[in-house]
Amino acid sequence: MRKPRSDKGVIRHAYRKFDPSTEWLRERYEDRRMSAGEIAAEAGVSETLVKNRLVEHSVQRRNPTWRFREIAAEMIANGTHPLQTFDRAAAAANPSERELAKRRRNSERMKGRVPQTRGRWIERPDTHEVIYVHSTWEERLLLHFIERGIRAEYEPRTFPVDGGSYTPDFYLPDEDRYIEVKGYWFDKQRIKFNRFRALYPHINIEVWYGDRLIEMGVIASVKAERVWTLPAVPKPTAA
Repeated sequence: MRKPRSDKGVIRHAYRKFDPSTEWLRERYEDRRMSAGEIAAEAGVSETLVKNRLVEHSVQRRNPTWRFREIAAEMIANGTHPLQTFDRAAAAANPSERELAKRRRNSERMKGRVPQTRGRWIERPDTHEVIYVHSTWEERLLLHFIERGIRAEYEPRTFPVDGGSYTPDFYLPDEDRYIEVKGYWFDKQRIKFNRFRALYPHINIEVWYGDRLIEMGVIASVKAERVWTLPAVPKPTAA
């Protein structure tokens, strides 16, 4: 008779014995925010076994960086995040060598001497206006609006925010609504967006993530290869 798998010489029968209920798993993993390792330590089984049980009971797994994200979100809510306490005026008055190099590169990029690394200049099929689009998601959403006859303006307005600025991706004039397309929030972006909402509570704005774009048929999947639909055109020259 074949023996059960062993771990460091200890024969384990835990896989067959560890059969928790869905409520038991959810109470620890979701309500008490315990990790799979902490649940494994409590039950006396392996972490891999706990992860398998979570999948079997259809318990949504958290992102591996969830603890860091929760800490960052709590710091943002309390106003103690390093980006919130950063003295922008002092940094602008005394820029570091790294910041000066970044400014020089951005200046060269804006002059067309350095190739753009993310977005591209395209020509709108409806108005033939040449605009700079930052991502393939934004390009496909723009084409989605055009194909359905929805009036959409791309980055029509920039709002001052705490010495900087914030520009929503789209504005739908018929609905008086702004749309922000977002795949992932960096802490700096989230802080700026929260400040924008606090400074302009009368502005109607929505954030559309990848799942919303999939439901609308704009993209096939979040992880699909991001291929441009429209060809790139030269940057318009100043009149």
